[in-house]
Amino acid sequence: MKKIIACALILMMLCASCLCVAETAKPLKVALILTGVANDAGWNQVAYEGLLLLEKEYGCEIAYTENCTTADMAAALTDYAAAGYDVIFGHSYEFGDPICEVGEMFPDVYFIAIEGDQCNGSNAASYQLKCQETAYVIGMLAAGMSQAQNVGMVSGVQSGSMNKIVNGFEDGAKAYNAGITVQKTYTNSYIDTVMGKECGDAVLENGADVVYHCANESGLGALNTAIEKGVYVVGDSYDQSFLSPSLVLTSAVYNVPKLIEKAYLDIVNGTFDGSIVEGGMADGIVELTAFNDAVPAALSDKLNAVMDEIKAGVLNIVADPSVR
Repeated sequence: MKKIIACALILMMLCASCLCVAETAKPLKVALILTGVANDAGWNQVAYEGLLLLEKEYGCEIAYTENCTTADMAAALTDYAAAGYDVIFGHSYEFGDPICEVGEMFPDVYFIAIEGDQCNGSNAASYQLKCQETAYVIGMLAAGMSQAQNVGMVSGVQSGSMNKIVNGFEDGAKAYNAGITVQKTYTNSYIDTVMGKECGDAVLENGADVVYHCANESGLGALNTAIEKGVYVVGDSYDQSFLSPSLVLTSAVYNVPKLIEKAYLDIVNGTFDGSIVEGGMADGIVELTAFNDAVPAALSDKLNAVMDEIKAGVLNIVADPSVR
């Protein structure tokens, strides 16, 4: 009888232990707030794909909001936190201040600004991409492909997050050809494709024969007008070779799903510390798609060697958020 009771107690303890493990492993509720649409074939889509990854791989309950303006960010974060979401991603540097503000009101909720530069040391963090690394190599590529020694850069809204890409591009172009002209324009929007086209037309009229963008949807306006004129372009955030396989030289690909997964696992594993976390070429967070056939082998080899140096830490491309 005593043996039966002892076995029963052990079984109860095992069951309780299993219940605790199951409770601990319960998938989190995760929300994502986007500044544009989820199918923009660029910056917002890569984040949305990261959200889907969490749903598929970890069974997370997910939700997302599109086209959130700066004025509505704090309210959107608050709404999801109040609705019981455990983790909330704001996909833009502009979420940096709002996540700290709202984070104080919901200390048990995790807030992450992708490309933000704020954190609170507890439940609000910024996860950044070293986009300046791909921008630097793209600058070298553009300079190497330019017959006119004149290249164009179309960016979105002036900010540290954008400026590090613009400056990385300029530094790379001038590292390849110190005398090259680098035109820099800003659309002041991430969704205005008409303004993107106008900026693209402006750099083309001023002699650029290679155009790169980092302006989300508005940047597609710049690429399309350049492609219509038979000018080489470089995509951003996503493989944009579908726009023109012959004229898109490469695309900077931001593996935001991998960054989102890292943030999620940091939370689950207890290593999330409300800090600024960076990921670059060495981590597989930023990379370039294969160069198209228009890029000469000698140039391609040179660029691949530079990327190897960046990955190995031999060449450090420092983020410069200033306005030059």
